Amino acid sequence: MKILGGLAITLVFISSFLLVGGWYWFRGWAFIGLLIVGQTISMLYMSRNNPNLLMRRGRIGKGTKTWDIE
Repeated sequence: MKILGGLAITLVFISSFLLVGGWYWFRGWAFIGLLIVGQTISMLYMSRNNPNLLMRRGRIGKGTKTWDIE
């Protein structure tokens, strides 16, 4: 599931650059960079201060609909 999620995000980023006509779109690169930095900081903070929360959110809960897993 995580691989599919990563692949979907990668496809969104690539298609964004294809729609504007090339890889030279500075604001697109800045946006991607900010997303990656923000996510990394968030994960590091949560893994240090509340690792149990990360473990709970990483599991599929009872009653989760199949359309919500993908």
